[in-house]
Amino acid sequence: ETRRVARIGTGQDAARAHTCTSFAALYLPEAKVRAWLADHWVAWMEDPPVWFDAKWRRKVGKNLPLEWLPEAARDQIEAERAERAAQRSRRMASSRVPSRRLLPGP
Repeated sequence: ETRRVARIGTGQDAARAHTCTSFAALYLPEAKVRAWLADHWVAWMEDPPVWFDAKWRRKVGKNLPLEWLPEAARDQIEAERAERAAQRSRRMASSRVPSRRLLPGP
């Protein structure tokens, strides 16, 4: 691998991260991607590179088969999905205007 620059940053990890969200999984080397994610995910959680944000995690969770992701990644992605769903639900609930029925007069 010689690619060291990507839209999301520089270095081999940034280039690989960009590849994982930019190309269909069928074009990616499964064993290499699995090993790379398993070897780095927990460390990225503790000291995240600039590209390891919620947007990237959401994309990688959609682009790669879940079985390629280490358990820590699946847990984190699922927790973030649940949080986004809860936020959407709260927004919808707060934007509902209660219906105002006219009460019949005396």
